[in-house]
Amino acid sequence: MAKLTPEEQQRVREEFKRTRRNEMLISIPILAGTLVLVLLYRRPLYQIAGFGGTGLAMAAGAVLAVGLVLHARNWRCPACGRPLRGRNTGFCRSCGALFLSE
Repeated sequence: MAKLTPEEQQRVREEFKRTRRNEMLISIPILAGTLVLVLLYRRPLYQIAGFGGTGLAMAAGAVLAVGLVLHARNWRCPACGRPLRGRNTGFCRSCGALFLSE
């Protein structure tokens, strides 16, 4: 269990709120890249503004990859920096820091 002062605990909670908010924004390129790749798989002639085929697939894959890298960098414990597991976690499984108010 993490031994944090009340001030540190408050900082961790605020940083976790920011992390969650950023995670919502990061989900946009992940979902967009995935959607375009699925559309191209189901309809190979699909185009966006006259841009399609391999070029569109590579652009969508790049957007998806950037989103996944941002997710991996963002979804970490504010106290210890280790990756978080799960979406609706209230505490860090590594250090025990609490993210939600008691």
